[in-house]
Amino acid sequence: MTATVTAIGLATALGATPAQAQSNVTAYSNARGGYTSQAAVTRFTAYGDKITLFDQAADGAGVHGDWFYTDVNGREYEQTDLYWGGGAGTSHTWDFDIPENVIVTVIACIRDNGDIIVVTCDVQHSS
Repeated sequence: MTATVTAIGLATALGATPAQAQSNVTAYSNARGGYTSQAAVTRFTAYGDKITLFDQAADGAGVHGDWFYTDVNGREYEQTDLYWGGGAGTSHTWDFDIPENVIVTVIACIRDNGDIIVVTCDVQHSS
């Protein structure tokens, strides 16, 4: 199944529970549709407000990383979708300015030929 969806829509569809911004959180893609487990990784590093995408499989596909944060009033701030297709064993990090005391959600999916492979998507949060 492929689709173009928003980060919040994806998180809602996958039943996401967000993480506190003070904690690191990592999402690993699922093994589905011929793709291996953990082929795509999205990591939020609280110290420095960094989002890193990791391409961990030589499958010809890239990494689609979504993230957003929610403030104390429940207002969601959707961010620009990220993509990394640097090849197996590579990663790219973006620096952001994320407010303190917000809830952060990260999503990792395989992206192949421009399509997000939704069945591979995973949403993670810290407990």
